Amino acid sequence: MFDVGERESPEAKLLLLLRAADLLSGCCEMALSTMYNVSRGREVWRKRKRKRKSRGADEDHDREL
Repeated sequence: MFDVGERESPEAKLLLLLRAADLLSGCCEMALSTMYNVSRGREVWRKRKRKRKSRGADEDHDREL
């Protein structure tokens, strides 16, 4: 992706290295954000599922009476 030749100046090599590090940190940040959102979504989904189950149990109890 980044071609650093022998003739490149040390400054140019450093700039390319910094650019690569910036891209990598951006990818890591996006991955962590996605992982957080997925786990948060699962947590919300589980809470909703529990509420539905508890409502269903309450309705069954009311039917028995």
